[in-house]
Amino acid sequence: MTRLLRLIFPSILALALGLSGCAGDDTVTPPALSSDASIASLTVSAGTLSPGFSSTTLAYSLQLPHGASSFTVSPTLHDAKALSVAVGQDNGALFAIDSGSASPALSAPAVAATSTITVRGTAEDGSTANYLITVTQAPAVSTDATLSALTASAGTFTPSFSSATTAYALQVANGTASVTLTATVHEANAKITLKQDGGGFTSLASGTTSTALTVPAVSSSSIITVRVTAQDTTSTKDYVITLTQGSPVLSTDAALSGLGISAGALTPTFSTATFAYSDAVPNGTASVTVTPTAHAASATIQVKQDSGSFAAVASGSASASLAVPAVGGSSTLTVRVTAQDGVSTKDYVVTLTQAPVIANAFTLFLVGDSTMADYDPAVYPNQAGWGQLFRQFIVSGSGMTLVNAGHNGRSSKSFYNDGSWTAVKTALHTGDYVFVQFAHNDESAGGLESSDGISTDPFGAYQTYLGKYVDETRAAGATPIFVTPIVRRYFSGTTISAKGAHDLSGAGDHDASITQGTDLNYVEAMKQVATNKSVQVIDMTASTKQLVEQFGPTDAKSIIYIAADDTHIQPLGATLFAQLVVQELISKSLFVSNLNPAADLVVSPTSLDFGSIFIGATLTKPISVTGLSLSPASGNVTLTAPDGFLVSTSSTGTFGATAQLPYTNGRLAPTTVYVQFAPSAAQAYSAHVSVAPGSGNTELVAVSGTGMTAPTGGVESTAVYSMTTDATCAATGLGTCADETFPGVYVKSYQPPSATATTWIPSQPASSSTQRVSILNDTWPGQETTALPSRYAQFAVSPAAGKTWTIDSISFWAGGGGGSNMAFSFQYSKDADFGTSTTLIDSPTNATNTMTLNTFAPTITLNPGETLYIRAFPWLKGASASGKYLCLQTLTVHGTAQ
Repeated sequence: MTRLLRLIFPSILALALGLSGCAGDDTVTPPALSSDASIASLTVSAGTLSPGFSSTTLAYSLQLPHGASSFTVSPTLHDAKALSVAVGQDNGALFAIDSGSASPALSAPAVAATSTITVRGTAEDGSTANYLITVTQAPAVSTDATLSALTASAGTFTPSFSSATTAYALQVANGTASVTLTATVHEANAKITLKQDGGGFTSLASGTTSTALTVPAVSSSSIITVRVTAQDTTSTKDYVITLTQGSPVLSTDAALSGLGISAGALTPTFSTATFAYSDAVPNGTASVTVTPTAHAASATIQVKQDSGSFAAVASGSASASLAVPAVGGSSTLTVRVTAQDGVSTKDYVVTLTQAPVIANAFTLFLVGDSTMADYDPAVYPNQAGWGQLFRQFIVSGSGMTLVNAGHNGRSSKSFYNDGSWTAVKTALHTGDYVFVQFAHNDESAGGLESSDGISTDPFGAYQTYLGKYVDETRAAGATPIFVTPIVRRYFSGTTISAKGAHDLSGAGDHDASITQGTDLNYVEAMKQVATNKSVQVIDMTASTKQLVEQFGPTDAKSIIYIAADDTHIQPLGATLFAQLVVQELISKSLFVSNLNPAADLVVSPTSLDFGSIFIGATLTKPISVTGLSLSPASGNVTLTAPDGFLVSTSSTGTFGATAQLPYTNGRLAPTTVYVQFAPSAAQAYSAHVSVAPGSGNTELVAVSGTGMTAPTGGVESTAVYSMTTDATCAATGLGTCADETFPGVYVKSYQPPSATATTWIPSQPASSSTQRVSILNDTWPGQETTALPSRYAQFAVSPAAGKTWTIDSISFWAGGGGGSNMAFSFQYSKDADFGTSTTLIDSPTNATNTMTLNTFAPTITLNPGETLYIRAFPWLKGASASGKYLCLQTLTVHGTAQ
């Protein structure tokens, strides 16, 4: 009624004034009506408005506590003259209430539902203002204080984790210093705290790794409490872990890493996985000692002879003297290795015999460079040194023993100074001979002596070092003989150039700082020393020059020299060159009874060690067979394999017990034949492959290997170095790995080998990144012919603690960036110092900016605590240069661990 009177009173007043006769004096204007319909305050009986109330804010949200059934709102008008305030819910009618009073009870919406409350103010002039409140009801507060997962960085929980199980034992491997936990809550709003023993609780985010927790000493324990507090902040649950450290794991490694003998030589060459050997010591040897070295420091070693008792021998030390049997007899030496566990043992057995009396027995040492050196045909099937094939011309039983000490990349200076000569000199005895052949690497600075430790000038340091070899050989009671260097395939028309014959005196053949015409003839320099010191000379430069010129440039390349360069030689070239040496020696009445200048059959190598592989698996290695003066003129050379081995003329063909190599005109061109090891039993195999011509001497190739039973069960495990962005490694299963390391080199960048075009074999996107490895100062010394032991990229993989990992494959992409002269070698070893290593691949020739996938299938067993080291050795064959890289990508080591 009051509001109605405020509306009509001004009209009544105006009428009254008019009737009283005042209207004609002044016009009276009634006061303006207020348009203020705003709410000055708005409160709710439950929950809190969001945002906080403001007269000018018209929209709000309100979350009611869980379980609320109703609530009220209390609005207060801003203007006392405003006509009304009304409240309505959802689509219902609005009902007026007094300003400042609570509304009737409003219904709370269900959880996950909403309700809209309208509060309307009506101003004096009829204007309105609507305030809207969106109401929801809070969900129930969780009381879930459980974990959904709990893992440890080491060890295994006992029992296995279950949300309902709160007590666990966790034993980690001996030697583990710390462990971390990762806990995950079941309900997202729950919180985790953790403490160790009497320490205080610290927060731990769900699904994250804790800080390191100290592992107690053996025989002690530590209590780790993982507390989960539910959303309601009241409900809690403690997961209690009793942490212990296991006792030391006793090694089962009963292998030797080395076995030396004081006289003679073990046949085959020692290998950890080979257990049967023979040694025919020189006649007159009264006793020998063996020096075994255990692979594991914790292993013990004993040695016995025949049926005698075992006597302890310290690893790396010589045994007591063992008697050599009389000629015609034999003695069995057993080296027993017992692992730390006291149960695991391995016996290495040496059958010892004494060679019959050979009059004037002696050793011939070959001292020189890569054109003389021995090459592993498994790595270099198309390359050999002439010294490697020289031994095929030695008459068996004649008393001559050959030691080829030739080394890749050596000059007269570097061979003398790097310890290679010291090793030869120490082994010399009265009556021995030393062949000395150097020049190829002496010439690397074009006739100058440089600071690289290799180059010499012919009439300076070169002659000085030749003189040292002569004097020191004679001081040991041996005889030196000079062999001039083989020619390079440098043709000028139809003849070998002066430079090809090691005379750098001509224009362009030498360093520009040397005056043209200066005498830079290394052959002449050698002959001058020979004259001055009365040394016999085998002029191999002249004989090889004549032979190579007879073949001509084209045939000399296809028959004698390798495809990669015009210095190194193929097996047939090496055979022909060795035969030239033999023929000249005999023409000088040297070693007439020791050498056969017309050897009918040349086989290289004379021994193959296949190591250990699983029963049912196979491993193939090549040998080269060459016939020079076979009889009859036409026929077959027959290869016969012993039990456990097969032979074939093709690496991908059918392997059988025999293989036939047909020949005509008494000659068999160098032919590669493949020997396959296919063990059928878990045992050591040691026998010979016979190589027999139609008539004449049968050659024998010693073959050995060990068959192993493949492990059952286990976990597939890998280690992968992607090398596309960094040098890290990712391991799966029970394998572990360390980041790549780079002694002597570094990573220049991660990008394709070439900015323009990269060839991938097999195909892969040309833009794929690789790890580009460069030498430390970016300038390669060049003119290198083999890997430098101190310069490599290294990868290291191991089994998880207490596990054994049997590796069955190693693969990687590799190539040269910036030119075709970048060479590389991949080798592996279980020795951290690479004391004994196995070559996966030697790749001296690589197409520029070309990446090739290399895959190998060795059988390598890593026992607990062992590590497999894989090294990539780069070197530059051409002239010194920068901008050259070894490019690597995706090295993968695969196998089964258990």
